[in-house]
Amino acid sequence: MADAATQVLGHIHGLHHDFSKTQAHSDWLLRFQQSPEAWVVVYGLLTSQSDEVVLYFASHTIVSKLQAGQLPPDLTACRPQLLSCLARFRSGPAAVRRQLVIAMVDCQLWRPAAEDTQWLKDTL
Repeated sequence: MADAATQVLGHIHGLHHDFSKTQAHSDWLLRFQQSPEAWVVVYGLLTSQSDEVVLYFASHTIVSKLQAGQLPPDLTACRPQLLSCLARFRSGPAAVRRQLVIAMVDCQLWRPAAEDTQWLKDTL
């Protein structure tokens, strides 16, 4: 994962600073977002990084994957992981926090409807 995270960080920074290769960085990041390994990498970035651009990319990747139906390997772990990230960013960047809230809802939408009442009690 460390190697993949290093590559992601390089392409994110390249996207914002290496204007001659913007399209190449964007294409690489898009392919990465669609890969199964993206789940582990972006959760790692959310717990180890402080750069808002990186955090936004990671949180937005989670939202994009959930909305595309590309579910994490362990859907039951999704909620606790997102809650942990939300706790970390409770007073952090609003854009990241909002993406995580959207991801929480998206994650729950993939769970059985019978779990909604308990989820709402636990979350609110």
